[in-house]
Amino acid sequence: MVHLIDSYQGNYLFRGNEPVINGTFFAYPELTETMKKIIEAQGFTAPTNFELIDMNFLNLFSKKEAENTKIEEDWYQKHSQSQNFFAWPIYGSVTDPDMYTDEERKKKALTFDNWDIDRLTPRLKITYDLLHKVDTLPKLIYFHCEGGKDRTGEFGGSYMMLHFGWDYAKALYWDTQIAGRVLEIFSINHLHWYCYYLKEKLGRDISCELN
Repeated sequence: MVHLIDSYQGNYLFRGNEPVINGTFFAYPELTETMKKIIEAQGFTAPTNFELIDMNFLNLFSKKEAENTKIEEDWYQKHSQSQNFFAWPIYGSVTDPDMYTDEERKKKALTFDNWDIDRLTPRLKITYDLLHKVDTLPKLIYFHCEGGKDRTGEFGGSYMMLHFGWDYAKALYWDTQIAGRVLEIFSINHLHWYCYYLKEKLGRDISCELN
């Protein structure tokens, strides 16, 4: 479920699923070996030494997810790399933008940053800035939820719309192909809202329609 989605001067950005095995340990060697194989398969030279940056979208309402988050966080603390672990719970949106009139939807899209519980704007900026910050050690950046499909799809699809100029239909199709199924509605809704934010607030020439 690990996919390379962007790179910059030896830094790489991946999306995927939970890197904790059997609820007991952080799968650092397994994850990084998979990443390096993917990098090599794309024709790049995989780094030998690097920083692994973990962006975790799990929430604390689920006992299993809270436990897995603690395992990841403990690994980073043990290895004195706490600065490379980000606990960013993602929840999505209850409402579908298409429920609103054009005027209501535009008003809500213009204030997206005020009510966006997933904080996509600052978190996408942090992700992009880390990818484009060239340091002594290259970075392998990995963002994930539990299955690497819904919440990860929301964030990944938003990243592609923001930085690759994809429209909503293309981002959702990409997410669906990776997931192998339709995304959960909360994630679809929030991805859709982010498209309207790009269109209305940032003035992007972007289609937020499926057809």
